[in-house]
Amino acid sequence: MKAALIVALAFTMPSALIAAKSRDAEKAPWKSVATAKDIERLSNWRAAFEQARKEAIAAGFNADIEAGGDLFKTDVAKPGPNLPVGYYNCSVAKLGGGFVQFVQYPVFRCHVTLEGGRRQFVKLSGSQRPVGYIFKKDSKQSVFLGTIVLGDEAKLVTYGQQEDRNEAGLVERIGAKRWRIIFPFPHYESTMDVIDLTPVK
Repeated sequence: MKAALIVALAFTMPSALIAAKSRDAEKAPWKSVATAKDIERLSNWRAAFEQARKEAIAAGFNADIEAGGDLFKTDVAKPGPNLPVGYYNCSVAKLGGGFVQFVQYPVFRCHVTLEGGRRQFVKLSGSQRPVGYIFKKDSKQSVFLGTIVLGDEAKLVTYGQQEDRNEAGLVERIGAKRWRIIFPFPHYESTMDVIDLTPVK
């Protein structure tokens, strides 16, 4: 699917999120927008992280985990989780679960925009493309809530309408110009997904 179409789909999300639980999703606390199951997933992020690491290491991927450095470590978040507007190189890693215990995909392209006061995140390429919004949480974590576009789909599933399409993650800054989004207990393939983000120069 072309990047332009994905961006266009991303812009349909404000009305979807607002219709779900709030008339102003950006100003409302993230918990007023998130589903109960996504609140539970995000609340248990550390357990997901530790379980995913153990499963990957037990399967023989210790060298890959170590090579990832802070990307695959808990409690390394620095102040400033809000992703600046712009394009990013983004690499997705999947840890644990019933797939292959560890896989890290080539670099894709992601985009962050600010429209009407709402910070939007979209993964522009790949077979699984999260699309959604980033909400304030605290000084070290923001919350991503959205949905996932699969394959060549041209229609976005509204957040909250189909449980297995809901995407819930935590945004953290882990370097001077490096961020990650942690997806604890995703619906597909793994125990935890991590998107590694660095700005395109």
